[in-house]
Amino acid sequence: MNSFDNRFQSDDDCYAYLAAIKWNGNHYECRKCGNTTFHKGRSPYSRRCNRCKYDESVTAGTIFHRLKFPILTAFNIIHLMATSSKGITSVELSQQFGITQTTSLMFKYKVQSVMGRITPRKLQGDVGIGFFDIQTEREDEFFWLIRKSKKRILIAVEVKNRKVVKAISQIVDGIKPDYVRQMINEHVSPSAHITIADGGERGFKKLAKEYGSLTVYYGWGHLNRYFASFKQWIDDEFKQRYSFNHLQDYLDEYNFRTNYRRNPQRNFDIVMRAMMKKEER
Repeated sequence: MNSFDNRFQSDDDCYAYLAAIKWNGNHYECRKCGNTTFHKGRSPYSRRCNRCKYDESVTAGTIFHRLKFPILTAFNIIHLMATSSKGITSVELSQQFGITQTTSLMFKYKVQSVMGRITPRKLQGDVGIGFFDIQTEREDEFFWLIRKSKKRILIAVEVKNRKVVKAISQIVDGIKPDYVRQMINEHVSPSAHITIADGGERGFKKLAKEYGSLTVYYGWGHLNRYFASFKQWIDDEFKQRYSFNHLQDYLDEYNFRTNYRRNPQRNFDIVMRAMMKKEER
């Protein structure tokens, strides 16, 4: 039995874990009136406000509220998504935990959206930035008609010892210097040496005047390989029939595993704490 299985053997173990995160001991504040005193609520680990009598469960205001399957199953899904080096498909989750693929997919989207809120330190050292197009095919009303559509992705990677160790990706609506400028300002250290993978026809050379250590170069192998690996992974999930509606979610999951792969056993706790910070979106 591994450390995760030792920690979480029942639903009660999961609720106790969530309570410790949510209320951080006795740091309680009523969601309704702001009061800070409470007594035990109706359900296990819930708290009832001493002033307005609002009874708040440990899952209220989190993505675990009104969960359609046991919370221990949810913990196992999150653990697999956060620690597996190659991820796990919704089909595999459905088969392993006895839930429908739709249910596993919807919950997977929720976990991915939380992963997207977990941002690593700013990229530093050798950093590459480039635009990539991802394309899929969708059948129209008649099976012999095929409509192709695509999305454009801006990717920034940090390379160390010839390997991508950090990555940030976002969907954009075109190849524009402003997107690169925003990526640099928000996610790249001022001391980094930046390579923009572009021929210079779109005005990116002007960015070199704004940033001290910036090179415009046509193509960059590390960026190309990172995008190709992501494309292969998402193709395996959807067999090239995926929807663009959740493309950013899959980018976020893939980047999360890249950014935190050095200590995967810690990743579960990182994701869980992020999931308890905000209400489901």
